[in-house]
Amino acid sequence: MGDINIDMLDYTNVNRNRLNSIVVANGFSSIVNFPTRITETTESTIDNIFTSLSVHNFKVIGINTQLSDHDGQLLVVTCNNKSHKLNSVHFEYGRTFSDANISNFNKALKSETWMQVYMAPVNSKYDVFYQTLMFYFNLCFPKKLTRHYTNRKWFPIELKSEKHKLIDLSTLARETKCKTMYKQVRKANKNFKKKITNLKKQYYKDKIKKSSNINKTSWSIINSETGKTNLKTQNINLNVNSCLISDPHLVSNVLNNYFTDLVDSFVIPNLDLPRKNNYVNSENNPSHTFRLKPVDEKVISSIISNLKNSFSTGYDEIPVALLKKSTFQLSKPLAHVINSSFVSGIFPEKLKISKLKPLFKHGNKSEVQNYCPIALLSTISKIFEKAMYNQLVEYLENNSMLEDCQHGFRRGRSVLTAATDFTESIIDSLDNKEKVVGIFMDMTKAFDSLSHEILLSILFSLGIRRNTLNWLRTYLCNRKQYVEIVYYNENQMKISHQSKIRSVRHGVPQGSILGPLLFICYTGSLPKLSTSSQLYLYADDANLKISGSSKDELELTSKADLHLLKEYFNGRQLLLNPDKTNYITFETRQTKLPIDLTININNKTINVVKCTTFLGLEIDKNLSWNFHAEKVISKISSGIFALSRLKKFFNVDSLKKVYFAYIHSIISFGISLYGATSISNLNTILKLQKKAIRVILNLKPTVSVKEYFVSLNIMTVYGMYIFETIQSLQYKLSDLKLVGDSHDYNTRNRGDIFLNSHRLQLYKKKPTYMGSKFFNEIPKDIKSAGDHSEFKRKLKKFLVNKALYSFEEL
Repeated sequence: MGDINIDMLDYTNVNRNRLNSIVVANGFSSIVNFPTRITETTESTIDNIFTSLSVHNFKVIGINTQLSDHDGQLLVVTCNNKSHKLNSVHFEYGRTFSDANISNFNKALKSETWMQVYMAPVNSKYDVFYQTLMFYFNLCFPKKLTRHYTNRKWFPIELKSEKHKLIDLSTLARETKCKTMYKQVRKANKNFKKKITNLKKQYYKDKIKKSSNINKTSWSIINSETGKTNLKTQNINLNVNSCLISDPHLVSNVLNNYFTDLVDSFVIPNLDLPRKNNYVNSENNPSHTFRLKPVDEKVISSIISNLKNSFSTGYDEIPVALLKKSTFQLSKPLAHVINSSFVSGIFPEKLKISKLKPLFKHGNKSEVQNYCPIALLSTISKIFEKAMYNQLVEYLENNSMLEDCQHGFRRGRSVLTAATDFTESIIDSLDNKEKVVGIFMDMTKAFDSLSHEILLSILFSLGIRRNTLNWLRTYLCNRKQYVEIVYYNENQMKISHQSKIRSVRHGVPQGSILGPLLFICYTGSLPKLSTSSQLYLYADDANLKISGSSKDELELTSKADLHLLKEYFNGRQLLLNPDKTNYITFETRQTKLPIDLTININNKTINVVKCTTFLGLEIDKNLSWNFHAEKVISKISSGIFALSRLKKFFNVDSLKKVYFAYIHSIISFGISLYGATSISNLNTILKLQKKAIRVILNLKPTVSVKEYFVSLNIMTVYGMYIFETIQSLQYKLSDLKLVGDSHDYNTRNRGDIFLNSHRLQLYKKKPTYMGSKFFNEIPKDIKSAGDHSEFKRKLKKFLVNKALYSFEEL
């Protein structure tokens, strides 16, 4: 801690970014996030404290001492010996999904004829299926009380004795100042550390080998070594009417009541009344009618195999991994039950229960509003939903019932296509000498607020009727939820406590497969609301781009469009939140007269910002992407720390997996956009990639790693940017023009993409422009690949082998 004379809150400062990168790469973080030197004109954080402590173990307070022009900082560290003891060992009830138990489960299912299911009345089929499945499930995976140690099980008693001898020898050497004894201490210490490394390495190796879930165990080890595992799940205590309650049953019910009543107590009372019934689009009265088709075993098998692996379970406690290993035995009865559900138009009641886990966000841990729910649904529910989703989205897409600007949960329309469309539209407007403002809107609890009545009316207008509409009605209505929290009692036992089950009146279920698609339908007519501005939607994330020739035009358009949007949302029981809505006036670095706008929602002026979080990216007013690059650099540094901690215990292949999870994935997300940042930022990322490779292969800092990028099959940041910008062209194929389209001559560059002329250098930040430019520069044998998959494979191999350290090397 001390006066470092570098402002740690100035994210544009090169020295700040370099220091932060070094700090994070070594497992530390700067924890003073408030100004420590304040003058009449400036504020800066040039005094700081760096620590490797968990954020839950301390708090930092600024103190105005008037002894200096710098404020003091008070670091309060929480020491809790009781919690440490609690973490040494604890007991909990759980199920063991070992290979032997899974084998017994599958044998039992194989012997089951399911005749009771096939012969049951339509409305009872799922109940019979569920009872049969749970009988075998509880038989093969019974809940047992198990003991869990979180101390060092790999650290034997003999080694503890050796450690004490080493400490005694070191103490004696310090007292006698004997050089020979110091040599003995150094040698003994070296051997002691080597023993620790070997014991730990062997312990982890055996643990993974014996594990029934190798992937889960591996990540548990990684999180443990990098400090990402909480030493203790803290019991939740809540402040209710100025009284602190700790009883887990009371706490779980307070949380569930808050989550259940939030829409009725906060959203609906803040909507303007009366609300207009603007939810049925008169133009959208299609001649088409959605017809639901039966599904077969093959479809169900495909759905199960494509479910995302997750270790969390819903109300029935059945994990995805188990269903995947029992697909052959379950596909046929599941197909029968799902088809019966479709025919009857009834979604099973048992699949409508959500288990909520409270997640602390920020602020005071005793305040209920500082927790948000994480919903866990039944895995089988997701199979039902996916069977419906596949047919519903195909119908909507084939009949052009979804707008192009509606991204998310649709094939070819991801979070990155939404971000790309928005960003490129801004650049196009600036290149056309227009003034541009982006409004980033926030809707309070949008998915939870949705009205079932309105949604069903909209679905009817889209041609979804009869049994299908009734199936969706029973899917949405009368859903239930409960909160589950984990508590440690005085006997060191980990116990799950559930609240009472309550009914949910609004919204689509969080964590569901159908929910996002239904929300897209719910706001389907939103893009047609205005022709003077452009909307870019990703599920419940709505962003507005307004351009014009003057400040007055921007203000008038924003006022008119925000009024329309507010009325639209209001009529659909959605609340636009002005406190969390902000805007950016986009401009080039050379702009001499920035625009100063006043934009209001509900007579409340919304904030203007220089940078905001936009679909997971940090977008700034100059589209420099400096803020996002800094975020990426910080996360890569954390990844390098993880590699450094694990290199003693993991082999190269395992470390590569850690690299791709902790570093490659961070660089990759959004690089087609933020890769247009400064060369300085890209070089910093490249240096960190080099450092990561040196850690993986245990190389000296002076060793060149260019060849190792190739041998490890790792692409440099320059290669990744080129790869992703070229891939982004796939989404814009209809907008691209080839050089050969303008003439009939058989020239060498006939197959190249025509590059649009432009006025600003900023135009080159467009992913489609740079992707076209890079496409023209790659070898012809890659361009002439037979299909897109072959093209991607060849391009990736080419860029990996190039190990680009700059764009000039392409």
